[in-house]
Amino acid sequence: MAEKAAPAPEDYLQLIQQANDIFQRQFPLMVTYNAIGAPPAGKVAKTANDLAVWIFWGTNKRVTAKLTYANGTFGQPQVIQHPVGVASIPLPQGTIRHPQAISILNGKGYTQGFVSVGMGTPVVENAQPMFWFCVNEQTQGVSASTGQFFPNLFPCFPIDTSA
Repeated sequence: MAEKAAPAPEDYLQLIQQANDIFQRQFPLMVTYNAIGAPPAGKVAKTANDLAVWIFWGTNKRVTAKLTYANGTFGQPQVIQHPVGVASIPLPQGTIRHPQAISILNGKGYTQGFVSVGMGTPVVENAQPMFWFCVNEQTQGVSASTGQFFPNLFPCFPIDTSA
């Protein structure tokens, strides 16, 4: 059964906390370590408030699960195989927050919006927590620690928001 969230929080930090609470009811000590937000299908986001669908990944080092938030409602956690490439460090990470990361993205000339934004820490040498914005099918990165901009990291596509 789907769970209605507290009055439609627009703050992704509140959504992360709510996702943690839902994960932990079923999986003790599980924390959210990765999240992807998207605007409604066919739209672009220009602010954090434009993101209507979120997918959260959580782990407690034994079990990994995925949780979707859409239309003001969380679904139920679904056990999945742990994805490769993202470290299991609890969100939020770094000192840069989402609205500031969007300002950095805009300051680099990407002002027409993005089709998704991801948060997490990649599994690479000298990794930094990141925001990954999908703009024109290319991932633009902003470090959540330093605000450094990383252009054209890898191809990207809109996420399926039909959840």
